[in-house]
Amino acid sequence: MYCNHCGTTITRDSSFCPECGTPTRRHEDASNDEFKNDDIIMEETQAEAVASSEETPIAETEAPVGKKPFFTKRIVWILSVFGFLLISGIVLYQIAAKAAKPDHLVEAFWEAVDRGDSDELSKMLYPKNDDWEFTTSQAEALLTLLNEHPDQKDILRNELLSEQNYYNKEGDGTKESLSNYYATVSLTNHGKKWLFFDDYLLEISPIYLRVITNQENVILYINNEKAGENLPTDEYQVFGPYAPGKYELRAKLETDYYQLEAFETAQLFYSFHDSESVGVTFDDVKSVRVIGPLDEAVLFINGKETDIIVESQYSTIGDFPVNGELTLHLEKEYPWGTATSEEIVLDDTSIRFEDFDQTPEDDRNAIMELLNEIWEQELEAIKTGDTSGMVYAPDERKEKVQEEYEQMQEKNKDYSEAKFVTAKYWKDSFDNFSYNDKENRYEVSIEAEYTMYEPDDRRYSTFREDEYGRTTYYFHMYYDEEKQEWIYLDYERNALFLLESHEVYTYEFE
Repeated sequence: MYCNHCGTTITRDSSFCPECGTPTRRHEDASNDEFKNDDIIMEETQAEAVASSEETPIAETEAPVGKKPFFTKRIVWILSVFGFLLISGIVLYQIAAKAAKPDHLVEAFWEAVDRGDSDELSKMLYPKNDDWEFTTSQAEALLTLLNEHPDQKDILRNELLSEQNYYNKEGDGTKESLSNYYATVSLTNHGKKWLFFDDYLLEISPIYLRVITNQENVILYINNEKAGENLPTDEYQVFGPYAPGKYELRAKLETDYYQLEAFETAQLFYSFHDSESVGVTFDDVKSVRVIGPLDEAVLFINGKETDIIVESQYSTIGDFPVNGELTLHLEKEYPWGTATSEEIVLDDTSIRFEDFDQTPEDDRNAIMELLNEIWEQELEAIKTGDTSGMVYAPDERKEKVQEEYEQMQEKNKDYSEAKFVTAKYWKDSFDNFSYNDKENRYEVSIEAEYTMYEPDDRRYSTFREDEYGRTTYYFHMYYDEEKQEWIYLDYERNALFLLESHEVYTYEFE
């Protein structure tokens, strides 16, 4: 049995042609009697055709009636699949093309900036230099710069938009913007991805820091990370490279006598040059000169002994901060103890020491007590003529006192009621030491003024008021290192008075 439409052999019970899908007559109406005969005739005809085909060669067999159609079921199926794939491909291409545009990359960048996500930025931005790594800490420096300086943030936003428009072929975008600068972020075409689409990257270009300082042996920290040490003075040193951002520079100066820090801020962004110059200077550090009241005194800084020796002439001691944070004083060792100067705040480049207590307070009090005792012993000897009680006086002085007593006796003068009232010692005279090279000892002359009550006989006095006489003396003494005590030598009168401007130690006799 053959299909009337395409001639394909079909089975007797088929309702449709398996090739073209044309319904058979059996399908139209199996109960219709008028078609039964036709079926019988068709079957007989088919049987005869089969029988004759066994006798007739295949080449001589006539083709069935009807032309085979082009759009077969198989072709329709193939065309349907092809159409679906084509439409899907077009849709996917459009989606991928839109996703490949630089807009999403730039938008993601600003979203990370707004979130303050330094980790995301460190992954998103690609270093322009192969030998440089863009770290999270440098991403934080970039975020700090953009957040603290909205004007620079706007510059970067506008320039990235210009590059974005250039690649999208929109507006008047240009690629000659950020790519020629240092310390910035730029949009770059990195080639192709998926064979059809442009691959875009956000590149970050670094910059170097050139740092100079005005002091030697400086340790430099950049954003609290140690960048260098033992920096020379007045010579640029190169550090980096660094990403665009805000960087805090801290220079630490350490000496044997003090520590000092200087600070500076570097804002690295949008530069024509591959480096930025920054000076970190210690403005308070200046050359200092010092003078003392005596030679070979040791300088102390903030209570710490130094190896600096100060003389009685100006000498430069080095570079020091003159901001009032340091204090200076002098010390000098003597056989009787340590002499100490006043403490001076270092707030000037020239320091003069004037007040220098070369005699410790205990020694000073001991000297005054000794002189008071010497005068009382001498006064007693003048009254009695017995010089044996003058235990500190040399023989020459005892002889003079004995002569004075005899003169008073010849004149029948009564000196028995005489007494000391007040003794005043000029403070500065305790520090007027000198070294006697011949005698190999330290000597000093103490200037003192004594007031005596002399109701009858009156000895020599520089100034007298009624029964009171005032006289100024120089007491010559030296220090015996073996006995470790001050020894009285002699005294001599002084024609001058101690003035009110003189700083004195006063002793009242009972």
